[in-house]
Amino acid sequence: MTGQVKEDVLCRMLEIGARVRNGHVAFEPSLFDADEFQKHEDRFEFVGLDGSDQRVELTEGQFAWTWCQIPVVYERSSGNELEIHFANGETATRSELQLTETETVSLFSRDKSIARIDVRFDPSHWAGGSA
Repeated sequence: MTGQVKEDVLCRMLEIGARVRNGHVAFEPSLFDADEFQKHEDRFEFVGLDGSDQRVELTEGQFAWTWCQIPVVYERSSGNELEIHFANGETATRSELQLTETETVSLFSRDKSIARIDVRFDPSHWAGGSA
């Protein structure tokens, strides 16, 4: 990877609010441009951890990206909510937009225990967000 590519990747991660703080993945979308939310239904396609083609159906007001091949779906909301979908069918929901240490290790180790992460927030409550 060239220096420019690395710089572009790091800048993009900052723009979408991906952070690692004190060993925890956190979502702080202060620089996220709300114009990136879907204007209509669409499909987000990516390569899953098993190497197969995967897709997430998106609705208006959503935005998707992957972190360590795990889909992260941002959704316009009136408040903060993080919902982690685990491969075993369980979910964890909290108002703090941060993974636990165990969840962070699972994400970075690509152990396939996390299937999807949904991050809901109001862009107008973040410094860089526009409603």
